[in-house]
Formats: sequence, structure tokens, C-alpha cells
Amino acid sequence: NRGKTLFIDEAYELNNYPSYINDLVGEMQKPEYKYSICIILAGYTEEMKELMLNNQGLSPRFPQKNKIQLQNYSDSELSEMLFRRQNSELRICEEGRMLAKAYFEEIRRVKTIREDPLDPFANAREVDNLLTELIEKRDIRFASASAEDQMNSDFAITVIPEDFPNFQEVNMISDK
Repeated sequence: NRGKTLFIDEAYELNNYPSYINDLVGEMQKPEYKYSICIILAGYTEEMKELMLNNQGLSPRFPQKNKIQLQNYSDSELSEMLFRRQNSELRICEEGRMLAKAYFEEIRRVKTIREDPLDPFANAREVDNLLTELIEKRDIRFASASAEDQMNSDFAITVIPEDFPNFQEVNMISDK
């Protein structure tokens, strides 16, 4: 067991399973694990604070000096992440860079204002959400296209500006 790492993403979800927290704390105290395993708890800052407050056994085992605060990605970085997901079956039009950046700016703004704990700004997860939506719209557009368009391999794999959920809003602003 020496040199092993246990990484628990969205560790704050353990709040819903107090017995798991007790098991984790108990296992951390066993001699075979105590100094030979690295345990990393990852999650959103506020939810992680709540996790530490809810279980007195966790907080001393994860001291403040060992905590690392990662910054959110910028909207440009999120846009770049989206473009890095291109492959032989997915191409995003060049106008998509501006549309993606504007989309991430708007979704961050709206979710920050709303402060809904059930729907926070999810940082990199927002890239996956947008990508899923773009692929769905591209596929719907492809399914309703003419046979000639469906034979065009570029048409089949390319996400176009109209596939972006914010295309109308950005297009209206740029027309002014």
C-alpha cells in the first residue's frame, strides 16, 4: 500500500454518506495506511468547507496548510479546451471561437447572479455541456439535410455558428 494515492473528486458528496466518512477516517488511522497513502479530497470550495465542518474527524487530518485552491479557467481557456476536443469526427467552425467565449462569459455571468447551489458554474464541465449540445444540434441539422449535403463529409462533421446556443444573441449584437 505504500506510495498509493486515493483521489476523491466531488468529495463533498460524502456529506450524504456519513458512514463512508467514518469508514475513511477509521481506515486512515490503521498503521498500514497512516503514513503510506496520500488521500486527496477535491471539490468546490464552499461545499468542501461544509464537509470539513460536518465531520470533526476529517478536519484535523486535512490541515489548512495542505489545502490547495485552484483558480477557475478563464472564458478564453474554456473556449480553447472546446477546440482541443476536435477530432476526425468533429470540427468546429472558426467563428466558434468567438461564440464559445461569449457563451462561457454569459453562462458564468448568469450562474453567478443566480447562485443556485444545485446548478453552479461548473468550470470545465461547462465545456462538456456545450460540446454535447453542439453535437446534438449538428446531428439534428445533418438528419434533416438534403441527400447531397449528407454526402459531404465536411458537412457531416462540422459544427457551424447556428449550432451554438447563443448564435442569435451574438449575431444580433454584431449586426448593430
